Amino acid sequence: MFVFIPLFTIFILLAGGYFAKRIGVLKQKQARTFLDFAIIFALPCLIFDKAYHLNFDFSLIIFIFIGLFSCILAAFFAILIGKVFHFSKVTLVSMFLLSCFGNTIFVGMPIVAGIFNDPQFSAEVIFYDALATTLPISLFGPFILSLGNGEKVSLLANVKKILSFPPFLALLFGFLCKLITLPEFIFSPIRLFGASA
Repeated sequence: MFVFIPLFTIFILLAGGYFAKRIGVLKQKQARTFLDFAIIFALPCLIFDKAYHLNFDFSLIIFIFIGLFSCILAAFFAILIGKVFHFSKVTLVSMFLLSCFGNTIFVGMPIVAGIFNDPQFSAEVIFYDALATTLPISLFGPFILSLGNGEKVSLLANVKKILSFPPFLALLFGFLCKLITLPEFIFSPIRLFGASA
């Protein structure tokens, strides 16, 4: 029963967005504004707060590697199934990416926050998402996609994009700011923005 409330909340939010789009309340150009707000303001605030308050434990790195390994294993199983059914190269690339990486932050955070009231778990989800999902897909995703369309991809350009990506900068600054003590009142507006993610 304790999983029901976070899942119900996610379902209602998704259904509300779908309904608003269906009846014309939200236009396609407005969706870009919401996405930009989430990526540039809300998500970085959430990540900065959680990264700063994370009580780092080495076992977390082990869990991240286990999660990353299981994602890669799932991707190779998807490729194997695709090869058995003789799917096209483009379909195989799509299957690899879709089975390897997931939306662990937007779906995972509400579930973890609903099940565990300890904010440490939310911080660990942020850290896991950054190292096991966001960074690998940002670095390797374009190369994997290029296998399907034959375009050249620059590793340097991808690294530059990652280093200027607001959620990654928030993670980096969150960990760097752990070296100093920030007053808690600073986090009140940050948490307000972060809660909208």
